[in-house]
Parts: sequence; C-alpha cells; structure tokens
Amino acid sequence: MVVNCGMQMETALALKTPFRGAIEIGVAARFPQADLYGPALAKVHDLESKVAQYPRIIVGPTLIDYLNAQVRKPENDLPSRVNRGLAKLCLSLLSEDADGLWIIDYLGQAFTDLGRQEGWQEIRKMAFSFVLGEFERFRREDPDKLGKRYERLVAYYCSRGFSVPQIKGAIEGISAG
Repeated sequence: MVVNCGMQMETALALKTPFRGAIEIGVAARFPQADLYGPALAKVHDLESKVAQYPRIIVGPTLIDYLNAQVRKPENDLPSRVNRGLAKLCLSLLSEDADGLWIIDYLGQAFTDLGRQEGWQEIRKMAFSFVLGEFERFRREDPDKLGKRYERLVAYYCSRGFSVPQIKGAIEGISAG
C-alpha cells in the first residue's frame, strides 16, 4: 500500500490532479450494506483533512509504531523474518517531513530505486513541472493559503535534489525559510 500510494502521488501530480491523503492502522468495522466505521477511519480523516494541508500523504503514528515494533521482534521463524523485512522496506519509503510529521517519501532514494522502470523519470519531471506551475500561479493568486502550501511542496522537491534556474530566487527563499 505504501508503494502504491507513493507512486499514485507522483502520477497524479504528473497528470495535474493533486491530492492529499493519510494512511493509518487501527480498529474499524464494516457493517453489511454500510460504510467502514471506527476510530481508525476517524483518525485517517483528521490526518488528511486537517493535517496534510498540501499534496502529500501523512503516515499516522500508530502505523509508524507498528512498523518499528515489527522490526524489533526477536522471533526468527520464516513469517517473522518476512514481516521484519517488509516493515524495514516500508520504513525506508517514509521520512519525517519538515514539520515533523511522517510522510510517504515518494521522491526519496528508496522510491527512486523502485522507480527505475522506463518512463518513470519523465513522470517525475512532469510532476515537478506541474508543481512549479501551481506554485507560481498560487503565489500570485492566493499567496497566503495555496501559495504557502505549494511553497512547501516545492521545498520538498528541492530537498530531494530538484531545482529550476528560472525560479532560483524563490527556491532559495524556500530553502532558507
């Protein structure tokens, strides 16, 4: 799920369809002919609607704790070793964002290593081009809300090695802030 969410984020940005999201684990129940209900759903809703703020995928603290617990489990049977390996992989695909929240790090090294398929670098370029365009647009049209949100998204891209000379001043201002 972590890999799918990260790749969907990059693809959506490349297709000019930004979204924000959250993933978390916890108790929930599905009722016949009804939706899913429970504390896990409420938590993920809050993370997406109130915390994410800009195109990124927040990872809830319970999921982080669960993955860390799986890595620390001492059992050495085959299922435990597989779970430990998968937990380590998932953790390598996450990072702490500038505001201290955990996110799916779809531009990080682990995703870069996964995304070596043909055409993936072009998707990344298309996504960054869209992000830069939206940053420039919102900086003019809505600087206090969406401009600041896209500024954070550009800062994330810049923290992962992306840069563009024509907005060098804006990027330097973001990096310094």
